[in-house]
Amino acid sequence: MAAAAASVHRRRRSVRANRVAAGALIALLACAWAAPGAGTGWAATTRVEVVRLDALDRSYPSNEPAQGWRSYAFNPLRGLNDRSGYRFVSPSDPDGPYIRLRSTGRVGFGLAAELPFRLRQHLVLAWEWRVTRLPQGGDVSVRARDDQAGSLCIAVDPGWSGPDSVLCYLWENHGPRGTQGTQGTADGNPTHKSVILRTGEDDRLGAWYGERRHVAADYLRAFGRLPSAPAVVTLTIDTNDTDSEAEAFYRNIRLYTAPAAPTAPPAYSTNR
Repeated sequence: MAAAAASVHRRRRSVRANRVAAGALIALLACAWAAPGAGTGWAATTRVEVVRLDALDRSYPSNEPAQGWRSYAFNPLRGLNDRSGYRFVSPSDPDGPYIRLRSTGRVGFGLAAELPFRLRQHLVLAWEWRVTRLPQGGDVSVRARDDQAGSLCIAVDPGWSGPDSVLCYLWENHGPRGTQGTQGTADGNPTHKSVILRTGEDDRLGAWYGERRHVAADYLRAFGRLPSAPAVVTLTIDTNDTDSEAEAFYRNIRLYTAPAAPTAPPAYSTNR
């Protein structure tokens, strides 16, 4: 009994230590960027490097991934139908370049940027997105209706689907914004965490919105630690639960890295 009690005490102490360490690191990330000249988002003396993930030189045929991207299906047996798919559109388009995803019926798929990065190095992820159609009845909080039009994710150690591998930013039917969640399989096993940034209630369909997230701070806030494995950016869409339709567009997807870390935002604040 004494040995068991000691073991439980050690585990509790370890959990507390991890939480304290996570809080300290978030605070450190925040302080590192709280410098004069940071009003525009970066300190005047900070050198910023940018990697753009959707720098397209041309349009691609429907369902043909651009160089540096690959596609995958949630359910390979279903795949894509003739009313679902994606397209990479060139800068010559008035809104381009952009990536369009559309899902109709019992379909769910995604696109992954084949550029691994480490959260400690690439601190900020920025992008623009718009949603033109939301899945009817979609609701991330209800497993049987867990469909989204807009979902941009940070997938750590691609190919691994453990409970601490994916953090997704969502455009949901309903809010409230900032709601955090844990999603999982039908039998209840957790697979990833999410946060709602945009909703059909608060944001206009068809309009472009810009986001900028401190992914290191967001991941740390969600999981309590930073991963050692590299991560990739993925775009996903699905209507496999609601058997409805959804459509989303993405552009200007950029990763920023700098010697000084950006400010950790208030818990999942949303840029308007």
